[in-house]
Amino acid sequence: MTSDAPLTSARVDRVLPAPPHEVFDAWVDEAALAEFICPAPGTAQVSIDPRVGGRLRIVMAFPDRRSEIEGEYISIDRPHRLSFSWRSSGIPGESVVTVTFAPHGQGETLMRIVHSRLPPARVGRFVDGWGSVGDQLAATLRRAHSIVQSPTSRRSRMTGVTRIDPTEVSARPQVTEGPALTRTASLFEPGAGLTAGVWEAEPFSEHIPSYPCDEVCVLIEGTIHLRLKDGSEHAFGPGEAFAIAQGTECTWRQDDRVRKFYVIRER
Repeated sequence: MTSDAPLTSARVDRVLPAPPHEVFDAWVDEAALAEFICPAPGTAQVSIDPRVGGRLRIVMAFPDRRSEIEGEYISIDRPHRLSFSWRSSGIPGESVVTVTFAPHGQGETLMRIVHSRLPPARVGRFVDGWGSVGDQLAATLRRAHSIVQSPTSRRSRMTGVTRIDPTEVSARPQVTEGPALTRTASLFEPGAGLTAGVWEAEPFSEHIPSYPCDEVCVLIEGTIHLRLKDGSEHAFGPGEAFAIAQGTECTWRQDDRVRKFYVIRER
């Protein structure tokens, strides 16, 4: 007779004070991830390659111990879902962490962390740990948004004139978004679900069953080809602009690097 119990999952939900794309981006930025991924009072060193198959390594240091976690990214669907494997000396075999991000309230995110394939005896400890991670991420975002709401911030509510610098996107790390390597610099967030910034991506083609937001784009560099459900095709080059409605089915293709200004509204 065996005493082995079936593996189970730990689940933690948190409502966070930022829209899904901001919360998602914090998980795929090394510096941001290091701020919240280790439960208090520990600290973390993080090395990540945020693309499917890319590796991640997290070294957590606590006053009485040290823990090393390694894994690989299983799925990356910005800004909806992130999944990666998790191997540590404290858990036999390999477990899986899945984080989902859903719009909630006014400019907030319902984040759910599910850590699956865990021994039942360890679930309580992981619920506490991921709960601390969620609380720390909420505090990090709250601090960032307190700067956003400052009267001198370029991301404050709109007053007067705000300069948007398209070169800022070049300094951002590339992350995998759908089939492409992209950089996004969110430069202005006046609230009410609106975000403006600059987006840059290498060549790719993707069928989009339902466009995730309302968006207005102005092309700075490259050409975008859109094929709609009715078979019509549209091309937009530097200096041209277009708007696309949330829910639109289309195929997006770009044969060279594209850089665009965007204004999106998330509903």
